[in-house]
Amino acid sequence: MSSESKCKRLIKESFRFLLEREPNTSILRSFHITDISRYFPNTNLEIRRRLARWASTRPAVPGIMTQTSFALTPLP
Repeated sequence: MSSESKCKRLIKESFRFLLEREPNTSILRSFHITDISRYFPNTNLEIRRRLARWASTRPAVPGIMTQTSFALTPLP
């Protein structure tokens, strides 16, 4: 899986997480993805669970690693 696919999935799951907790009109127009955990402390754990669940349902491709990792650490 490409880094771009991982990033897109991370963004998608992060917005799903937010929309389950806030009306779309309450979500900031612009923010850094790591800002979510300031408002919702359990964000990282929940997003990791979702991404792991998603990765485990993807079909294995011969010659490609099946385990997918996602980093949720802030950039310097």
